[in-house]
Amino acid sequence: EDPLLIAAAKRLLGTVELRLGNFNRSERLLKEVLQTSEEFADDDYGIYSKGFAQYGLGDLEYERGNTRRAGEWYQRALETWRDPVRKDPVRHITYALNGLGFVALKEKRFEEAQQYFKEGIQSAREFGRVDEIARGQLGLASVFYETGTDLKAALMLINESTESFQQQGMQYEIQNSQVLREKIIRALS
Repeated sequence: EDPLLIAAAKRLLGTVELRLGNFNRSERLLKEVLQTSEEFADDDYGIYSKGFAQYGLGDLEYERGNTRRAGEWYQRALETWRDPVRKDPVRHITYALNGLGFVALKEKRFEEAQQYFKEGIQSAREFGRVDEIARGQLGLASVFYETGTDLKAALMLINESTESFQQQGMQYEIQNSQVLREKIIRALS
């Protein structure tokens, strides 16, 4: 019985429960993963798992509308993955950067959001994380739309991210990007 393998399965179930709107079950599963992964603090996979549990709890709080707590969890994930002793988990910092970007966006801290998304896109390109390049593009397009600074760039970014989400079958993200695309098109007309 491998506790990290069980934790990985619980982490995935926690994410599914979150997408289904079962927040309490999601939270319970993700906190169990966090507890298990902390027992393996010297193991790269344990750190990977801990960061993703923290990131998942950030997503959970974001969906609950608690941006302050979401930001705290995303920040913890970023710190976990940025541990300079670790080689592998650092490639996951993009998730935390984009999470922090969406928190800043929701709190209307647009310059900060833009910086997080740009850092997230750069990190995602460095590590070949196509899904997170697309999430960063969605976030950056949102900043441009909300501030009205560059709607043509926003449309280009949202088109690229939507295409990427479609190629990866990311339904939740496809829906979000299509809504933003329609808003940008209306603003341009």
